[in-house]
Amino acid sequence: MKHPAWPRNAIDRFVLARLEAEGLTPSPVAKKERLIRRVTFDLTGLPPALAEIDAFLADCRPDAYERLVDRLLASPRFGERMAVDWLDVARYADTHGYQADVYRATWPWRDWVVKAFNANLSFDTFITWQLAGDLLPNPTREEVLATAFNRHHRQTKEGGSIEEAWRTEYVADRTITFGAAFLEAQRREQRRASHGQFRPVRTVLDRPLDQDPGFEGPGGDTPSLAGLNRCRQPGVTRS
Repeated sequence: MKHPAWPRNAIDRFVLARLEAEGLTPSPVAKKERLIRRVTFDLTGLPPALAEIDAFLADCRPDAYERLVDRLLASPRFGERMAVDWLDVARYADTHGYQADVYRATWPWRDWVVKAFNANLSFDTFITWQLAGDLLPNPTREEVLATAFNRHHRQTKEGGSIEEAWRTEYVADRTITFGAAFLEAQRREQRRASHGQFRPVRTVLDRPLDQDPGFEGPGGDTPSLAGLNRCRQPGVTRS
């Protein structure tokens, strides 16, 4: 080992071994100005303010970096940054898509995702609520709101649309999204290969869409989260 002083923990030794095997040398330690910029972008998606940079440079305590990370994790911006990728997975949008592409009020779910990350909601709870929160015993408003994950598919407003045909399309979109998000499987290709028919995957997605809170048919004008009004008001949420 050519740089025995470089590793700070056991994992670093594996990294260093691979670097040296490739004929590479470790990069020099980043300056504090660059370090705070990197970690702030990573955790909040925003650059650090000048005052924050000055405060970090002036902090000579040995755990200054750990304190910086703790502060960023406690920032509301952390949840916003973490939510970005999940919103993409869930195909979140503020409009219905297709021809009219009119507005739909699904932003409460977006805010719930941000809140969930900032509250460090456990992974199993985060997933359970989104897939079947309305099927839990005596679901709270928050648990039902989370199920909007299943309702971000595009919806048509075109006159003459056949409701059953589009209901099938919406369920197919749900299945594709579920597969991509949780099974690492592109169900879209399987659907094409089998001429529009999925192989059986029994999940809560099989529940008729028009029985879900807030289902909007092809010609409906009801916001997709309106069904929440029929659910319980917020109570003590399960962790």
